[in-house]
Amino acid sequence: MKILTCCLVLIFITVNLFATESEAVSTVGTLSSTATDVKDDNNLPAEYKLEQNHPNPFNPATTISYALPEGGNVIIKIYDINGNEIKTMINKAQNAGYYNVTFDASNLSSGLYFYSIISGNFIATKKMMLLK
Repeated sequence: MKILTCCLVLIFITVNLFATESEAVSTVGTLSSTATDVKDDNNLPAEYKLEQNHPNPFNPATTISYALPEGGNVIIKIYDINGNEIKTMINKAQNAGYYNVTFDASNLSSGLYFYSIISGNFIATKKMMLLK
């Protein structure tokens, strides 16, 4: 019985991982037998998003992922702890969609760095840790 309960809980959690926040809240305490909450990767993003880099901490390279719900100019820059610009990763027009960019920090020392995106009215900054 314990194994069956664990499996049902895992199914419930898995189904809710693909639900939106409001859908997940509204289905607490119920189980769905269908997988209608799975999102199609071919759809365009509904909102701007800057993901946490991965891996983090990293050595020497990391991936930065972001989503654009509409096309436009995109700027992604890397900064050191003092706010000095280290590198411009992206500065060009891009279509709506999901993107990844790899940051290679082979020539940098260990420490805390920041990455920032500007696209349209969207601005976001996150931090990342380089450990050598």
